Amino acid sequence: MTSEAGAGTAECVGFVLAGGESRRMGVDKALVPFARRTLVERAVGVLHEAGMAVWIAGARLPLEGFAPIVQDDKPGLGPLGGICAALEAMTARRGVFLPVDLPLAPACLI
Repeated sequence: MTSEAGAGTAECVGFVLAGGESRRMGVDKALVPFARRTLVERAVGVLHEAGMAVWIAGARLPLEGFAPIVQDDKPGLGPLGGICAALEAMTARRGVFLPVDLPLAPACLI
């Protein structure tokens, strides 16, 4: 974990779930382009637009430039491992989890 997720007085913090191995795709799914932006850029943007501080849960190091990362300390558990790591790290009252592979999710839904 790079630092405490949701530090300060944040009411709600957003987490992009991006820790998958992308075995079926053959490349890191988070870096796949979609409508001139990568999937991770789109997900981070949606959560920012919804007014939240954003963290990436379970990701590997190539994504650290998009948002702070909460490392998954129990790899191999799929999205649940990233969710558990994020919940352990957050200090905000609420957390929102957005899978990286939902590029059409609008901020108004959050």
